[in-house]
Amino acid sequence: MDGRRRAGRRRRSGQDGAAGSARPARPELADTFDPDSSELNDQGKQAVTKVADLLKGAPQELKFAVSGFTAAGTNSSQDSQQLSQARAQAVADPLTQAGIPADRMQVSGQGDAGGDPAASRKVEVKVQ
Repeated sequence: MDGRRRAGRRRRSGQDGAAGSARPARPELADTFDPDSSELNDQGKQAVTKVADLLKGAPQELKFAVSGFTAAGTNSSQDSQQLSQARAQAVADPLTQAGIPADRMQVSGQGDAGGDPAASRKVEVKVQ
């Protein structure tokens, strides 16, 4: 097996370049919102359901950061901040409804994520 195939296998198995070290999970819900919207689209709703299932299996002492982002071109930095906050909350609410305690989540809007506009309409969920 050549080096490229082994590297690909490590990425799929959740390992980085160091032997045996696992990367922390960082679910990203990209392109889960329409432009200028904080309402989850169908793809986003499915992704949140999968993230909820993942978080339910996490140890109870773990806390999560739920961070919303917007694409460049939102009217103002204040609009961008408000939209990104609303997107983060749009993910946090169904997570809470799925049984993830709200006190385990820190919800925040990060504003403009830069880069590809479609990929910037996202929410990240990270272990704190």
